[in-house]
Amino acid sequence: MSFLKYAFYPLTIVLSFAFFAQSSSFIPSLPARTLLSVAFGSSLIWIAEYWVPFKKEWVGFDKQAKLDGMYLFGVHAFLGRLVEAGALAFIIYLQQQGVFPSAAFWPNEWPLIPQVICLIFLSEFFRYWLHRACHEIPFMWSIHAVHHSPLKLYWWNVGRFHPIEKVAQLCFESILFLFLGVSPLAMSVYFIFYSVNGFFQHCNIDIKLGWLNRLISGPELHRFHHSYEIHQSNNNYGNKTSIYDQLFGTYYLPDLKGPARYGLQNPNYPQNFMDQMRAPFIKGLDKKGFIRRPAFLQELFQALIRFSVHRRGSKLQNTYFAAGKNLRQTQEQVLLKILADNGTTEFLSQKNAGAIKSIEDFQKAFPLAEYEAFRAHFEKQDLHRQWGLITPKPLFYTQTSGSTSQPKLIPILSSTLESYRKTQALWLYHAHLMEPRFTEGKFLVFSGQKVEKVQPSGLEVGATTAHIYASLPGWLTNMYVVPYMIYGLEDPTLKYLSILRLVLSQRDITFVAAANPSTLLKIEELANTHFDSLVTDLEKGGFSELHKLPAAEQAEIAERCTADSERAAVLREIKAREGKILLKHLLPNTRLVGCWQGGSCRLAYEKLKKSFAESVQYKDVGYVASEGRMAVPMPHDEGELPSLFEYFFEFQEVDSDGDAKPEILTLDQLQVGKEYLIIITTPAGLYRYHMNDIIAVTGMHEGIPLIKFKRKGSGVTSITGEKLYENQFLEAVSLINKKYHLHLEMMMIAHEEKAHYIVFCESELGRERLQEIEKALDEALCAQNMEYQTKRESLRLGPCQIRSMKKGFFHEFGHQEITLKNIREAQWKLKALNTFTNFIKILPNWQEWQRHD
Repeated sequence: MSFLKYAFYPLTIVLSFAFFAQSSSFIPSLPARTLLSVAFGSSLIWIAEYWVPFKKEWVGFDKQAKLDGMYLFGVHAFLGRLVEAGALAFIIYLQQQGVFPSAAFWPNEWPLIPQVICLIFLSEFFRYWLHRACHEIPFMWSIHAVHHSPLKLYWWNVGRFHPIEKVAQLCFESILFLFLGVSPLAMSVYFIFYSVNGFFQHCNIDIKLGWLNRLISGPELHRFHHSYEIHQSNNNYGNKTSIYDQLFGTYYLPDLKGPARYGLQNPNYPQNFMDQMRAPFIKGLDKKGFIRRPAFLQELFQALIRFSVHRRGSKLQNTYFAAGKNLRQTQEQVLLKILADNGTTEFLSQKNAGAIKSIEDFQKAFPLAEYEAFRAHFEKQDLHRQWGLITPKPLFYTQTSGSTSQPKLIPILSSTLESYRKTQALWLYHAHLMEPRFTEGKFLVFSGQKVEKVQPSGLEVGATTAHIYASLPGWLTNMYVVPYMIYGLEDPTLKYLSILRLVLSQRDITFVAAANPSTLLKIEELANTHFDSLVTDLEKGGFSELHKLPAAEQAEIAERCTADSERAAVLREIKAREGKILLKHLLPNTRLVGCWQGGSCRLAYEKLKKSFAESVQYKDVGYVASEGRMAVPMPHDEGELPSLFEYFFEFQEVDSDGDAKPEILTLDQLQVGKEYLIIITTPAGLYRYHMNDIIAVTGMHEGIPLIKFKRKGSGVTSITGEKLYENQFLEAVSLINKKYHLHLEMMMIAHEEKAHYIVFCESELGRERLQEIEKALDEALCAQNMEYQTKRESLRLGPCQIRSMKKGFFHEFGHQEITLKNIREAQWKLKALNTFTNFIKILPNWQEWQRHD
């Protein structure tokens, strides 16, 4: 291996020339043979970068590969050839006019190798002084800074030169050769060496040139030329040879490790083509500052977004409202299409689905089912790639917790993703009606992991939102603050710190979406516990935790962790004055927040609202489950439109005791003010699937029932027949927080053996204060549930007891439950009501978290 590191450079050069010589018999075209020889040499370099990289974190194409491709092919190849063609035409014109002699100045009669050596040293002399001038003359440096903007070196970014500099370089190379009358063959051989050596200069290969460094300007020298430190980068100007650097005192090779840091002094230097074309004309941009897009372009972009949102959203809404005129017929058509699309599958063939012509036929043929009725089919189709429940092959799976210890796998089809996009477009439209300005800035959108595991079939298991996030077009991705891959980090603290660091570098975040409001509260908490390091990073640029990230994530984050000393100073002043950083300080320009507002998220949502500015609008994310987006909230959350074109819905009414009535109803039979268990049939293979979710009908709009998720059907506890519901407990806690001006989050555990409820909360309140709250909470529960009051008065149920827990208790409980049940962090929600039996299975050492002061 050591020998190959020294031999690889000369061997590649020799093989490139050998390919050129040997291919003459079957590639007669000299230009084609030249380009193929360069491609051959560059391919060897590309392969070697994976085989023996200089830096492992630099391996492979990154998000700037498209930019560097534009330079390599657009500027280096296309513009170069265009300029050369123009120069050649000009020379021919001068010769025809008798101004320029037709005889060649160049000694073409010499042997080929001496000619090429002379070409190298002649062009290198001019290139050396041009390159040196680009570092010593301010305006020329502002042009050349584009070439120094990469944060890593690899073969693909060798051509990153501003067009102005590229034309200047050509004047002292190919154009000069054309004027001198150099033969095409000599120019071809020169071009092969020039190109392959250029790829070597930028290569990410751990090769050694040894004594050749005194002759060749290779990667070991050129890495120092790209150093962040100016005293290092103002050296090694050679493009092909290091002779002139030695003659004129700019040869620099202190060691073979390379510099500690690469790139420009300004961490905010633009990394896109159009802005880099403008960069030379903005004074001092290589040291500090930003490129601001012209206001009219920003306004035009926002106008296009608004137009797109309104056009698609209003069209979808009108389609929904039109369906309300004959809701049953619409739903029947959806059902029959689902059955027809999957009619040839084993499962539906056994049910004789082809004979089903109506909702009534379907209900007779298919019984109500829970997931376990489908599990064997899903596992069989994944293991043997026999799609027994669905005709199309899934794109991937998403998963959620089930009634057993095994998670539920839900197939995601291309039609599933399209359904998500449609309902999301409707959500955005309604959000725009609430707060038209929320699209004016950047988006902070939280997502799950794209790949959590891989099934035997080779299909990935991951979050649907992450797959949609990853598939966004480039122009839309630029509006998102956090790259989707960051949400795949396994360490939640590192993930949230990475997100926080990106958030701090963006002042113009106007839209925030996090399904669970506790996610944003966690961000706030970490902003305070890691305040000093985060603000120091913001002040200087960079990210102190960057080294802990995988290489791909490092590359995504590094360029976005820009410096903003002014904002760092403001945050320090706020922290010193108020003692705590709130979300309104982290996200000062937020217009709209999308999150869950009800169910077990209610308390966290109420706390969230106190952390943002009063002007912020809130929109419920809506009824979203792993099985799909079941409904989309109307403007101002008046209720939610069921996704009636995506799924076939059935319902069972729930009585006042929480028991389901036997009658099965369809969407058109629902009544305002009543609660129902929901049953769905989906294109992804779930037929009459009982979700164990309870929804309430809050109103009617254009003949369509508006629904709201209330609670899980299992969100009920009963020790002595009181049947306490989770939403009743949450309402009681909300009343207590308002009464005592607190923001306590609580979890209630039914201790069946001791016949009382235990209430856990993270609090530093004194015992006397807690006893007062304990009594008030018990009274609030009596007011919420008459059966609870009856059981308390009869002494069959003891009073609830509040246990004050150490900070981090809920986080630890969540971590243990996620691990035990094998679910995604993004899917986890704190169940505010549980049984002691379930509780101790998750956290058997809970008493270690109890405060005793």
